Amino acid sequence: MVNAIIMSARSFGSDGTSSGIGRATALYFAERSWNVAATMRDPLKADPVLQHPQITLFALDVTNADSIAQAIADTLNCYKKIDVLLNNAGYALFGPIEASDSEQIQQQFATNLFGLIRVTQQILPVMRAAGEGLILNVSSIIGRMALPYTSSYIATKFAVEGLSESMRYELEPFHIRVKLIEPGSINTEFGKGSKQTAVSDPYRASMIKFLGVFAKSNAAGAKPEEVAKVIYRAANDSLGASGLVGKNVLAQALAHPAMTSVVAPTRHPLAPHTNLIWRQSRITTVEKRVSNIDVDP
Repeated sequence: MVNAIIMSARSFGSDGTSSGIGRATALYFAERSWNVAATMRDPLKADPVLQHPQITLFALDVTNADSIAQAIADTLNCYKKIDVLLNNAGYALFGPIEASDSEQIQQQFATNLFGLIRVTQQILPVMRAAGEGLILNVSSIIGRMALPYTSSYIATKFAVEGLSESMRYELEPFHIRVKLIEPGSINTEFGKGSKQTAVSDPYRASMIKFLGVFAKSNAAGAKPEEVAKVIYRAANDSLGASGLVGKNVLAQALAHPAMTSVVAPTRHPLAPHTNLIWRQSRITTVEKRVSNIDVDP
């Protein structure tokens, strides 16, 4: 994998590059001479900044198996090899679980979890044939801790965490590595265009308070480019690791009076860290994970 990465014909596939972290990451890699296959549902609506000589846009709908197969085929036709896959497509469903209908929940899982699985399943034969590869799954800090009114979204992220750790065992014999990227509060369009909302009167007042804190947290968060740097680092080192990134103002959100009654008991031990965090983990057995936590300067 290292030799393939440092060669001039480096190939990087990312799904979900129309905005935010995906867009920033595509540009960050392209500016460092990587060949980037940037995918989104409708490339005709792509941000003009993605018109870069190192970036090729492909249509991809992670909920459609034929679309995934075509995007992979097009990428291989263009670049011959895929060294790194970044699974980044997703959105959030906000609201109490009582108010979320089954169709909303199913669509949340179809995109955030099953879509990631579908793309990964179709890319793995390509990487096995190449004898190497790297899969980067974008999870979230709330793949480790829970917040109210995001239960379906959080469930998908907890699932991505467990899936990634299990895949890591399965794929190690084929020299395919798996890493998690876990953003904290990031100042993107995520809380605007990348969300759906389910509302119920009994929860309305509490939810309004929560959404206010959430919006404030994201507005004060790190820029998507900071996440892109961590993703680039993950793609270029040889360690099995998870990356936590973001000015973790979720710690402030947990301490906010408006949220005390619902989430104060679930304060996460990593919450006080406010700088970028890179967690290098070594799995000794299936049951036990040994972690070293370092804070980036």
